[in-house]
Amino acid sequence: MNDNEYLMIARHEIKINLEEIIQSAARILDNKGRFAMVHRPDRMIEIINMMQKYDIEPKRIRFVYPKVGKESHIFLIEGMYKGNKGLKIEAPLYAHNDDGSYSNEVRKMFGEDIHE
Repeated sequence: MNDNEYLMIARHEIKINLEEIIQSAARILDNKGRFAMVHRPDRMIEIINMMQKYDIEPKRIRFVYPKVGKESHIFLIEGMYKGNKGLKIEAPLYAHNDDGSYSNEVRKMFGEDIHE
């Protein structure tokens, strides 16, 4: 557990759990509304099952890696409320280069103008 109360609440499902989050999202989404999460890969199957339980159909998944050759530590998932079946696994996102600097793709996400 983290000593920082806000991080502890965010990371350890202290005030709300995964099912409550997804159930709440399903309640407020319109048909074809989109729901996105950032989470740990070890919870992926649970997240997919819970999304489908509440009629949020997973549409896109992308794994994030700290750098090439390392295991994924984060995954991104987007679902659509009352959406049709069909899941796309997107190309991996590598957060850092070998020297520890942010990858060009991440730098673009931060708004940097990258000329490749």
